[in-house]
Amino acid sequence: PAGAYVLEALDLATGRRAWQTVEVSPGGGIVELELELQPLGRVTGVAVPGDGSGHDCLETSTLAGWPVRLEVQPASGSPYPALSVLGMTGPDGRFEFEGVPSGRLALSIEDTSGLSGYLALELPPGETVCLVLGVGDSHPVSGRVWQAGAGGGAPHARVELLPGVAGGRA
Repeated sequence: PAGAYVLEALDLATGRRAWQTVEVSPGGGIVELELELQPLGRVTGVAVPGDGSGHDCLETSTLAGWPVRLEVQPASGSPYPALSVLGMTGPDGRFEFEGVPSGRLALSIEDTSGLSGYLALELPPGETVCLVLGVGDSHPVSGRVWQAGAGGGAPHARVELLPGVAGGRA
């Protein structure tokens, strides 16, 4: 049908991806596109106590053996789920993810005591980013999701709390 679409390609063998928006016109002919798979990048950094300000990404820290999750978000409008990879900080508090597809990334860390940290960023194709992931206290949030006009709850709603992102995902 006519409308705006996102065409996304993912090479499952390499993790390389490409996407492009396309407009299909009513009664229009075949839309031909070429998608170029983008080179993979690298995410590296250090997890530090506190908000991370005043630290350099090449430092070391005492947060050894903490689980770090990297999520590669799909292109806006794509029905594909995020790709998720779990890593650990090394003995020096550092982490590294090789072969990361370009695009929107979310990096999170959490331990069993409730300390956690989160970063959202855009990884350009083939680039390396070096990050400081601050780790601090978590605070509980409670509430409900309901359907306006339906008078009932929304049992299948997905709820996320993302720091510093007003009006939805960045």
